[in-house]
Amino acid sequence: MESSMHILLTGNDEIIHTSLRDYLRNLGHQVEVTRDGYTLLKRISAQNYNLVLVDLRIPDINDIELLTKIQQNRQDMRVVLISGTEIMKTLIETLRLDEATILPQSIQPLNFDTERNNGGQTNNLRTSHPKRQIQNEYLVGNSSSTQQVRERIRQVVKANVDTIFITGETGTGKEVVAREIHLQGSSEERPFVAVNYSALSESLVESELFGHVEGAFTGATADRAGYFELANSGTLFLDEIADLAVHIQTKLLRILETRTLIRVGSTQEISFQERVISAFNRDPVSVIKSGQFRSDLFHRLNIFPIHLTPLRERPEDILPLAEHFLGAYTAKSGRSFDGFSEGAKFALLDYQYPGNVRELRNIVERTAILCPPEVSQIGAEHLDIQGNATEKLPSQSDISVGENEHQWILQALEETRWNRRQAAKNLGLPYSTFRFKMRKLGIS
Repeated sequence: MESSMHILLTGNDEIIHTSLRDYLRNLGHQVEVTRDGYTLLKRISAQNYNLVLVDLRIPDINDIELLTKIQQNRQDMRVVLISGTEIMKTLIETLRLDEATILPQSIQPLNFDTERNNGGQTNNLRTSHPKRQIQNEYLVGNSSSTQQVRERIRQVVKANVDTIFITGETGTGKEVVAREIHLQGSSEERPFVAVNYSALSESLVESELFGHVEGAFTGATADRAGYFELANSGTLFLDEIADLAVHIQTKLLRILETRTLIRVGSTQEISFQERVISAFNRDPVSVIKSGQFRSDLFHRLNIFPIHLTPLRERPEDILPLAEHFLGAYTAKSGRSFDGFSEGAKFALLDYQYPGNVRELRNIVERTAILCPPEVSQIGAEHLDIQGNATEKLPSQSDISVGENEHQWILQALEETRWNRRQAAKNLGLPYSTFRFKMRKLGIS
């Protein structure tokens, strides 16, 4: 890529560190990461970088010493400082680092973009409005379903929708989406309160949700606010709401209609204003038909639905997510990997992920932890996948797995007279994965 840069990113803020790294890689840049100043100095002495991004709150070296040594080692290197303190301006003026730029921490990494100027010779980073952009790990990927979820989040925030209903299997990221909506649509100081009914005692659900007054029941020794009050002006996330007892559903319906509640043991109405996001991990229609959930409450909650597709039905997101999780682990642990081998990629694509994105993250982190120190690239033999999906891989040969994969798919198609579904079945692959591999390999 003509505009690709070789970038070194150093910092101690994991969230900003990971988000900025992934964003720049998605733009096509080569990004290396380190967490301490002395490693940074070693790398810039040994390699040429177009750009160095530095968060000066790193613990192992004094700020002035670090900036001075960067200037001594590589005066031709462009340096961008990520800092929220005015003192950095003084440091730069004192050290005369003309090429350095102050970037406030409040400006989020995903608002950074690249541009070329001076006849295409210089690469700079510019910042746009500091409105936070979607950057959550469960929303990584370019499948149509993932793009649709990101768009739905933007629509919710833009329209200031206050009642949202999220459906999806366990592990697809329902709470993640709820938190993203909250972060996009609320100021940072406003509360986000998550409630999982399956974790609450049935006898205490009403008190936990709506609060109680002193003496309302045995053990109520003082007035206590419930989750609805605690989330006031912010976001209340009601997870696995299908588990809520029917008599509580009746009260919840009234509360949502009137936006007022009454604490247990009281007669005084309390008003609240907050965004309410509910989530199901089952098919709502079947739950309603079984009598476990009120249809009128469902329709009251289902004003703005968002559905999260299982990972097995969007295979084009698997590898970007895996790379993201591996990068997050390396940033946290300090260990470096050269990504995944072709065989490992095949194995990752071949697995069904009953635990969805959460399971993929666990697989990647567990594999990285268990990999021997001498391993630089994760191979199929290293992957710790339940069900041992790697058993379907043939033995390694002089021909790359990618070339073998092309041959296997063509052979399967020819044997079935190009019946794609039958070919996928013969290879033991989900049809969606088979189609993705065909597109990836240019087979039509």
